[in-house]
Amino acid sequence: MSLIHFFGSTHTQAEATTVKPVAYQVQKPLDTDWTYRLGTNPWPEHPRPQLHREHWLNLNGIWAYDRAGVAGNPLDPPQAEALSREVMIPSCIESGLSGIQDLDSTAMWFVRHFKVPDIWKKQNVLLHFEAVDYEATVFMNNVKVGHNVGGYFRFTVDITRNLSRGQDNKFLWNVHQVIDQMNQTYEIKADLKSYNYRASVLFRESTEQVERYACSGGVWAQTTDVEGEVNGLYTQDVDFDVIIIGAGLSGINFAYRLQERNPNLSYCIVDGRHEIGGTWSLFNYPGIRSDSDLFTFGFSWRPWEEQQPIAQGARILEYIKASAAQEGIDKKIKFNHRVNSVDWSSESSTWKFDITANASDPVSLQSRFVFLGTGYYDYNEPLKAHIPGIDDFEGTVIHPQFWPKDLDYTNKDVVIIGSGATAVTLVPSMADKAAHTTMLQRSPTYILALPESDPLDTAFRFLLPGSLAKQLIRFKWILSGFLLTTFSKWFPRLARSIILRWTAQELPKGVKMDPHFTPKYNPWEQRMCLCPAGDFFKTLRTGKASVETGLIEKVTAKTIRLKSGREMHPDIIVTATGLKVHLAGGIKVSVDGQAISLSECFLWKGCMLENVPNLFMAMGYVDASWTLGADATAQLVCRILNRFTSGGFSQIVPRLTGDEKQNMTELPFMSLKSTYIQKGKSVFPRVGNSKQWLPRSYYWKDIYNARRGDVESGLVWSR
Repeated sequence: MSLIHFFGSTHTQAEATTVKPVAYQVQKPLDTDWTYRLGTNPWPEHPRPQLHREHWLNLNGIWAYDRAGVAGNPLDPPQAEALSREVMIPSCIESGLSGIQDLDSTAMWFVRHFKVPDIWKKQNVLLHFEAVDYEATVFMNNVKVGHNVGGYFRFTVDITRNLSRGQDNKFLWNVHQVIDQMNQTYEIKADLKSYNYRASVLFRESTEQVERYACSGGVWAQTTDVEGEVNGLYTQDVDFDVIIIGAGLSGINFAYRLQERNPNLSYCIVDGRHEIGGTWSLFNYPGIRSDSDLFTFGFSWRPWEEQQPIAQGARILEYIKASAAQEGIDKKIKFNHRVNSVDWSSESSTWKFDITANASDPVSLQSRFVFLGTGYYDYNEPLKAHIPGIDDFEGTVIHPQFWPKDLDYTNKDVVIIGSGATAVTLVPSMADKAAHTTMLQRSPTYILALPESDPLDTAFRFLLPGSLAKQLIRFKWILSGFLLTTFSKWFPRLARSIILRWTAQELPKGVKMDPHFTPKYNPWEQRMCLCPAGDFFKTLRTGKASVETGLIEKVTAKTIRLKSGREMHPDIIVTATGLKVHLAGGIKVSVDGQAISLSECFLWKGCMLENVPNLFMAMGYVDASWTLGADATAQLVCRILNRFTSGGFSQIVPRLTGDEKQNMTELPFMSLKSTYIQKGKSVFPRVGNSKQWLPRSYYWKDIYNARRGDVESGLVWSR
């Protein structure tokens, strides 16, 4: 079967309704009779037999052709139906065998249609030219994909990103014989002889003779072909299309989405730690657990299967590792690779990474895109709270972020300073071994007791198929969280009254609601704390733990003295006073060598920094599970990348005009009034009341925008 029959007609259905190009016909005279019997599928063999691979297509045969002057501007691809003649490749147009025999063309267009075999679905695809004279500009599906100058050497174009898999592809290219101009003469002197280009022929002049050589335009005497399954067989201009920084929940989730929706893009994950997990690898204080339910905190593509909605840190770490291994993501991670800086080069449209591997080895990488899955707090330094005299304390002072593995608090008096999720977790976890555990808070917080399991979840599992049950359980938890936060924000007084009533029912006799459990703020002005099966309140009822509310006047060598006059005598002080806000993991970001201050940039759709090309960042929610927001971002980014690759773009940059900034009212990046958020608000990027620059909203809205929202406004797409 000829290649023409393999591909089917070289014309699309749309072209069938137009005037067909002048059919191919050998032009006379030719030197020998056998050339007339060559047919329209010349040289079917691989041009380089030693490199022949199974996934290979020969593009020799009948193509459409026209002079560029007829078809349009050499830099503006014409419609395929505008080409008026047929040409046989790989014969140059000056040859009669090509069917053209045109000695005067200096610029021309060629077009060929083809389909990629189904078995090439996830393969990179290269387009090979063995020889083109002289300057070639290559387009795939009307997108410029390559350019080459010089007629003597092979060149290759990676067309992977611009292919339409399973559909017709239009391969079109322009050839310009730069030095073959009709009214100019170009002289080259060598070996005491002069060589002049003039009027489409080459004259070699000497004192004895003049020899004429016909020039060769377009493809000449060399095969053009397409090759699949080329991973690892050629050198790209970047190490990876996408480099993901961070192997925690956000990074692993984005890697999955990238594999799922952009399978032709190469990627790796770099992480400064020795293992997957991020937060869940770093923290190891007693009882560490999620402060969101795992049905929404876990991955939607690998739903949480256990009955308990709240999980211990070790179990979460195990879950993340198993999820990454299931999808092969764990094999794409470079551990102990700490990124120091990333710099964007406008010249090459790439990011350059400065990395320290294994604490001392310098490593350089390049990518087209950066995805920051680094979270929003500092791994190396906790939030420093002002506690007068804390350095004078002679006992043990610990911050939960750096919990010593060998700490023995058996029969010790422990004071935990703080009232957030960490403190609420530590109290029941330490009370069993400690002599007594006290949570010392400046002001109280809302604490909700969460059942160990939900009867409705149990019913779903019993009555429905496994996959459907998992989806419904996840949906139910997303919806219930949304309803709780929305109700609390719309009806704050009623929500406060209900929560305080629930809290009062959990407290042991003798413990007063005021001042220990009556927050001064409304629900969801700060994040609520969850305690599974009411373990915090159960511990209070045992008498092994208590709550003290007041301001610290001073810490001495042996005591904590409150402004109320009360003194506490701890052996161990735990400063659970919050996290230090820190974006991008402290990585220095620059564009063409100019440092970028992230806090001065507006944030487009919660994921792209103003004036910073090809960089994305994952931000979750503060009033819902972090992973919900991170996944909405991941899906949005994958959609942007699909448009980027199919359109042949080189960079995407969020831009705001001066008028847009002037007319936009700046809004808080996060609405929470938590101490660590307020202290770190100068670190966050800027957001405003303009549609594309709004702060994160809620999951339903964000996931809709990720899949169907506007990805044009506020972005500049460049080729």
